Amino acid sequence: MTDGVDFYFDYLSPYAYLAWIELRRHDPGFTLRPRPVLFAGLLDHHGQLGPAEIESKRRFVFRDVTRRAIDAGVAVRPPVVHPFNPLAALRVSLATVAGDAQLAVIDALFSATWMRAAPVDSVEAVARVLEEAGLDGQALAARTAEDAVKTALRAETDAAIAQGVFGVPTFVVNEELFWGSDQLAYVKRAVEGRDPPAPLLRTPAPPAGAVRRRGAK
Repeated sequence: MTDGVDFYFDYLSPYAYLAWIELRRHDPGFTLRPRPVLFAGLLDHHGQLGPAEIESKRRFVFRDVTRRAIDAGVAVRPPVVHPFNPLAALRVSLATVAGDAQLAVIDALFSATWMRAAPVDSVEAVARVLEEAGLDGQALAARTAEDAVKTALRAETDAAIAQGVFGVPTFVVNEELFWGSDQLAYVKRAVEGRDPPAPLLRTPAPPAGAVRRRGAK
């Protein structure tokens, strides 16, 4: 058993949105610790391109998300532009900023981004979305300019990288990583102590037989 699950996310990810909706629709049976991180920071650290930077993958992702949303009965209306600058939205979503309102803040920002195509790419836009949700958006959004808050988001991103996180959404259960919105069933099993026996999961991955040079054509 575990005392909770870390949920690493960025509002840029439609899969993080789908996972969040599922978590909020039904009691997941565990304590959730939302951990906003800068997806671009993960990509930079691991030397990866984001899905939106590969045109065919970009098209696939939005069609795949549409299919998954229809199956789940979830509304999806993508942002007007994507990717966008998520920094203000991520900073205001930190537990140290949002406090007891953290879940409501994240609800409002995910809903604005992926259900209403409302912008969350500036301090003013974030304040407006939170005010519409009945929160003190002006006060919350104002804190995103604080150096300590900027440092806190960097620290969350660094902590995710230290855990081995390479994408969003990622769930961490007892140091075990589960990547993607389709991992919730496995997350619940791990929380309940029903993950496969450790010797099976700890089998080392095969060594790389070939290594692609960065920037190779």
